[in-house]
Amino acid sequence: AKLISGTILHPGDTFSANGTLGVRNKDNGWKVATAYVAGSHEKQYGGGVCQLSSTLYNAAVMADMKIVDRRNHSMPVDYVSKGLDATINSVGNIIDFKFQNSSKSDIIIIARVDNEDYTKAGKLTMEIWGIPVADDANGKYDEIRIPDPKKLKTLYPSGDVEYRVDDSKKPGYKELLVKNQNGSVWQSYVEYYLNGELVERKDLAQSTYKAYTAVYIVGPDATTPEPSDTPKP
Repeated sequence: AKLISGTILHPGDTFSANGTLGVRNKDNGWKVATAYVAGSHEKQYGGGVCQLSSTLYNAAVMADMKIVDRRNHSMPVDYVSKGLDATINSVGNIIDFKFQNSSKSDIIIIARVDNEDYTKAGKLTMEIWGIPVADDANGKYDEIRIPDPKKLKTLYPSGDVEYRVDDSKKPGYKELLVKNQNGSVWQSYVEYYLNGELVERKDLAQSTYKAYTAVYIVGPDATTPEPSDTPKP
């Protein structure tokens, strides 16, 4: 949050989460936390960093900024409504979140956490300051809201359960790596208000969360020794 806070964007400038946060690794001071990987969870440096991009995404929408690059997670997260998340990957800086200052003035991003002890739960807040929305919109609206997204469909897993043999495990070993889970498709919206009255509603984005077939890690099959022709002493 400290890396983001204080960022100033002039009109037309584009904010890049990856460009601002840099590479998430140990040398840059990032801690290890849980990240999503192919339907399962994995510990990575910078795991959980998407809480920053997701919170800022919602702030950018409510500040009437232009969303340039946003992608939802492969699975829903528990800190924001389905369809309102914005992922950036912990490894490789391939997936980015970007928005453009489409207002008529400079803006500044303020980011803060109410508990700086990262081992304990806290609340993250993102604020975007600039000229009032009403002034920027020429009086057409003075407030922007994000209503609850609508679920469009449920996606179901396809294919059989996958078993991956790990010869380093004992026969009979079985570990659930990816649970069988449904996916879903969500439509989000943005609403524009003037003096408390709804004046316009637009589609914001469509988000698809994947369905996954269960994957197990198993040990090798138990084998029975071949009978020997050599008589016992």
